[in-house]
Amino acid sequence: MRTSLIFAITVAALAYAAVASTMVVGEEWITLKSIHDPYIQNLGAWSVAEHVKQANDGLKFRKVVKSWVQAVESSREVRVAEGLNIRLAIRTRNGAGKDSTYVALLYQRSSDFSNKLVSFGPYIQPLAG
Repeated sequence: MRTSLIFAITVAALAYAAVASTMVVGEEWITLKSIHDPYIQNLGAWSVAEHVKQANDGLKFRKVVKSWVQAVESSREVRVAEGLNIRLAIRTRNGAGKDSTYVALLYQRSSDFSNKLVSFGPYIQPLAG
C-alpha cells in the first residue's frame, strides 16, 4: 500500500508537469485528497516524533488534516523528479490536553523514500476571500 501510494503521488506530480508544459515541475503544490491513507497519517506521526526529538515539547500526534505535495526536480532541462516536498497540516495535543494544528514540511527522496523534516511550526490558515 505504501509503495503504491508513493508511486501514485510521484506519477501524478510528473503527469501534471508533463501536461502543463509551460510550468516547471516543483512550482505548484498539489493537494492530496487521500489524507486518511495510513501512509499519509504515518508521515504525520513521524513528523511530530522528529519535531519532539528536536524541541522536547511533548506534542502528541492526533491526525493529518490536510496534505500537499510538490515534485523536486534535478534540473529544469531533464525534468527528473529527485523527490517530493510534502507539506502536512497536523492536529496535535500538548501535555495540558490542548489541541493545536502545526504544519510540517518534509522532503522525501525518490531513490530510497527516506524522509527529512525541513520545518515544523504553527499552522496559520489563509484568509478567506
